Amino acid sequence: MTYAWQQRRASEKVPKIELPNKSGETLQFTAPPRSTEGAPVTLPIELRVTTNGTPPLQSAPAVVHVTVMDNPDLHRSATPPAFHERPHDTWFDFRFKLFFGTGVTFWSLFVTGVLARLNDGGTDQVTLQRYFSARSIVESRRAIWISAICDVPLMPLMYLTGAGVLVYYAIHHSTGLPATAGQTMPYFVAHKLNQVVPGLAGLFIAALFAATMSSVDSGINSISATLTTDWYRRLLVRNRDERHYLRIARILTLVLGILATSVALLLGQIGELWQVSVALMGFWTGPLLGIFLLGFFTCRANTVGVLSGSVAGLACTVWFQQTGGNEFLFSVVGLLPTLVVGYVVSLVAGASDKSRLHGLTLWTKHLPAENQK
Repeated sequence: MTYAWQQRRASEKVPKIELPNKSGETLQFTAPPRSTEGAPVTLPIELRVTTNGTPPLQSAPAVVHVTVMDNPDLHRSATPPAFHERPHDTWFDFRFKLFFGTGVTFWSLFVTGVLARLNDGGTDQVTLQRYFSARSIVESRRAIWISAICDVPLMPLMYLTGAGVLVYYAIHHSTGLPATAGQTMPYFVAHKLNQVVPGLAGLFIAALFAATMSSVDSGINSISATLTTDWYRRLLVRNRDERHYLRIARILTLVLGILATSVALLLGQIGELWQVSVALMGFWTGPLLGIFLLGFFTCRANTVGVLSGSVAGLACTVWFQQTGGNEFLFSVVGLLPTLVVGYVVSLVAGASDKSRLHGLTLWTKHLPAENQK
């Protein structure tokens, strides 16, 4: 293999790096002058690895920040800062690094995906309002099964799309390829799709906007309906006509739309969008799914137990995140304490009134209401 080094985004603001040997296993450079005596200098450098096979494969650029300082306190370790131990000659990483391991393995992705789908089907208002709008329970069940079956080929296809772009640029090298992984797909669309079929890039962008709008408007509508019905109508203003509540829902929709647009403009500054979304969703997936499972699979869960369990699950997730835990396992860390603490506290606080559980739990869904007292 050969190692190609180059300065990342060289400009007047970044000191230029003079490399005597731009290709080789050992990198040597002349550090630029420091602004003050003894101040460290951090140099952003890109590393690309190219194989010697036919055709040669080239990895995506890995950004390495090298800090040069006087008498640095070096701690020798088998895992330097730019270290990544995932093998690059296998399709899947099946190692069991379930908690504090970095990166994505097959099992962490699998567990996260299963819990996310269970959470979507059981607690997500966006999904539930579509099931509830079906004309009958039969049609609602059919919609759930069709969605579940279509997810099996659809999700791998989405992941393989990104992998295909990675393989393309590994074979067909591009000096202008962005260093950020999230920018690779737009770069491919802008520079390559129109060369295949003129106008294909425009269709891709139109489909992207259509998919985004269908997802965003469903989420905003769900939040607006929940705030209006479960909070405003039930706790604040009661016994008003439907036109009043419709006007409140429209105002909330406008405010939520502005808020969502503002947050979207800032997300690009936080990090990779996919990892940010996984981390944010993982914070709430565990407690929400735990509440649903306690309510559906037990007859003893009550308000005190459920709230205590959800707080414990959220606290464990925050602790796990602060200690450097894998963001793909936030949902697992939040789910288990919610179930355990929620059930134990419910037992201590006292059983709930079973007469109100007709058709709501796994154990009472087929029993008539008079037999549940």
